[in-house]
This record gives sequence, structure tokens and C-alpha cells, in this order.
Amino acid sequence: MVSFYEDLFDHLRSLISSEKYKKLNGLEQVMQVLIARACYVKDHPYCSMLYDEVELMVVREEIDTESCQKYLDIGASISKYFMPPLEKGKLDGSIKKDLRQEETVALLYFTFETVSQRLMRLYSNPAMGQQIDTWEIMRNTLEIIRKYLAN
Repeated sequence: MVSFYEDLFDHLRSLISSEKYKKLNGLEQVMQVLIARACYVKDHPYCSMLYDEVELMVVREEIDTESCQKYLDIGASISKYFMPPLEKGKLDGSIKKDLRQEETVALLYFTFETVSQRLMRLYSNPAMGQQIDTWEIMRNTLEIIRKYLAN
């Protein structure tokens, strides 16, 4: 499962080491991480659905502890990319100072993951995928997140 995400992690490492990224304020950096994640979901639609399947296996107790931990580690690895830009944003004034770090990271990760899982289900259904612009919904979700974080 981890190997599915290696190119996402490669992209995120490249993103955060770029000079352009380093010049952004904290809010813009958070949004760039979210956009990178959204682009990954668009290019790899079944990865988000994989999370859904693993969660069902956990509920049905059909997955071993080691595999479940690998699943949780992926989420933790993705989430860590939000922490430095959130801190930077609080310092530079682009992000509300009263937001608690751990809760905000969890909100960013789980809101995005939930929306992307639902959109992938719609996207993979030909009848629904033709009727709903899933990427417009994703753009709107990202804008809601931006407004929530912005100072």
C-alpha cells in the first residue's frame, strides 16, 4: 500500500524544497500541499478508494495489525506535511493563531480524505461521473478550507 503513494511523497518532498514554495506564506503553503494531494487523487483515483476498503477490513476484523499500522502510517506521513506551513502561517499572520495544531492537521487530512473518497466513488460510476463535476466539488472544498484557515 505504501508504494502506491511513493510518487506523492516524492512530489511533496520536491515541492517543499523548492524556492518558490519557501517564499509562500503559510496559508499558501498549506494550500499547495492540498492541491498536490488533489492532483494525486485525480491521477490515481483508486488510491483513495483503497483507504475505504482498508477501513472496511478493519471494521470486519479482516486485516492484520501490521497491515493496519501501515495504513495508519500513510495517513501520518501525509499529515506531517501540514505542520510546518501551519506553524509558519500562524507566525506570518496568514493563518488564524487560535487554531490548535493537531486538531487542524486532523481536520485537513480527514476532510480531504473523506471528500476525495466520496468523489472517487462518484467518479468511478459512469452514470454519476457524467452528471457531477467532481473536480468542481474538490475546488470548492479547497476554497472552504482556505477560508477556514485564513486570518
